Amino acid sequence: MIDPALAAAILSDPDDPAGYLVLADWLQTRGDPRGELIVLQHRDSDEARELLARHAEAFLGRFATTKPDTFELEWKLGFIRSATIGWEMFAGEDDDDPSHAQLAAFLALPSAQFLQQLSLGPTQHEDELMLDELAGPIEDAAPPCLRELFLGSTSDWDISGTSTRMPRSSSLPRLQTPRLRGGAVSPD
Repeated sequence: MIDPALAAAILSDPDDPAGYLVLADWLQTRGDPRGELIVLQHRDSDEARELLARHAEAFLGRFATTKPDTFELEWKLGFIRSATIGWEMFAGEDDDDPSHAQLAAFLALPSAQFLQQLSLGPTQHEDELMLDELAGPIEDAAPPCLRELFLGSTSDWDISGTSTRMPRSSSLPRLQTPRLRGGAVSPD
């Protein structure tokens, strides 16, 4: 758990490294590897990748071993800055681990708490690509730094068989670039 005052300093200007570096000091005094990751990424050191691999479970939780089909992350200063996540089309929804539950688990990761860009789709459906179900986890997590959201990567899916909706705008106060794509698109 990050000290709320340190998190607030980062949230006040997510692009300023100063808040992250203060957080790095605080984390390092507690033996948290994220502190070292922040410093290594600030220095643009190749050692950051090694540290991420060595502590994958601490940084990615369940996603260290089991990932959706598309799982591309851009890290900056110890946190995930940008994520592109998509699931295998026509795979059928896994009742034990549906797309929307996986997204909720991802957004709950401490590594995703300063996420600025998110691109999603496709999802795991047989008959219809329902990207609208992903809006709920985004609203629930309310990533406070999210500036760009693309909800609608359909890959080879016929767009007429897709639906999507915008998460409530009140849950995403910094969202500047919302993009939706689908055969049926609903506002929030």
